[in-house]
Amino acid sequence: MAFLFFECLISGLQPDTPIILCGDFNTVLDPRVDRLGCNPACYWAYSSSVSVVNLMTTFELTDIWRKQHPHYIGVYMVSSEWYSSIPFGYVSRISIIPSFHSDNHYVYMEFSLSSTVDLGPRYWKFNTSHLADPSFCEQINSFWLHWRSQKHCYSSIGAWWDAGKIELKKRIRKFSKDQAHHMKTRIKSLQASVFHLNRRLANGEDVEAFLWEAKFELEVYLLKQAKGAEVRSRIHWAEDGERSTSFFCRQEKTRSSRSIVKSISRPNGSFATTSQGILQVFRSYYQDLFTSESFDQHE
Repeated sequence: MAFLFFECLISGLQPDTPIILCGDFNTVLDPRVDRLGCNPACYWAYSSSVSVVNLMTTFELTDIWRKQHPHYIGVYMVSSEWYSSIPFGYVSRISIIPSFHSDNHYVYMEFSLSSTVDLGPRYWKFNTSHLADPSFCEQINSFWLHWRSQKHCYSSIGAWWDAGKIELKKRIRKFSKDQAHHMKTRIKSLQASVFHLNRRLANGEDVEAFLWEAKFELEVYLLKQAKGAEVRSRIHWAEDGERSTSFFCRQEKTRSSRSIVKSISRPNGSFATTSQGILQVFRSYYQDLFTSESFDQHE
């Protein structure tokens, strides 16, 4: 029961600690906008509302969301002392965003803080998920076909190769930036669509199929965004020099054993199977690759 949860919450909170309390309470303080509200005929709803009031009174909580939006079902509470010290000048965005897997919404608050920490240069890593995008592959293939005809503009094959890698990196980074911008724009558009379709559905309109389609597409984009955050978190973990746990050590050991090069083909067709032999093949390959050589500029 919800009112039991609130009663237990009162015993678990510390009154001398600043408190921010938010969530889906399934009740409101104003019975005029509550679906069940403080209707005495419904003991559960009445008890929940009373418990919320008791919680707010005990810890001197202020419902800052309800003051600004008296007709929304959902609350956001902070202690009065902490509320007066909130730097609202740094709040650049606050909004209610629908979820693709639930009828509940969540509150999104965005802060813009001036950073005084110089993060310095970062390592660039190729986003391998682009390889599954036909438009990306087409752009890279088109660029490389053009770049192969530019060898005569450089003093050596090595210089041409290095310049090509720089140009390729620029194009990949631009593609990544454009894709990220498109994803953010599309997610915002889908969230707005889900929000308005939910309202139309609540008003009795037959838009359930459109709502399901919008939620499905939103789920695809958000899961892709979450996967990117997961990959980046692993990168930060490695770059920050943090020690891994035994679980991650075992996981990396298993993964690395699958990627070990056990043999490699030499130019003459034979195979190198020892560690020294494999390293020698790699060394010879890159030595020949970056060795300057003469070529016919008219070729």
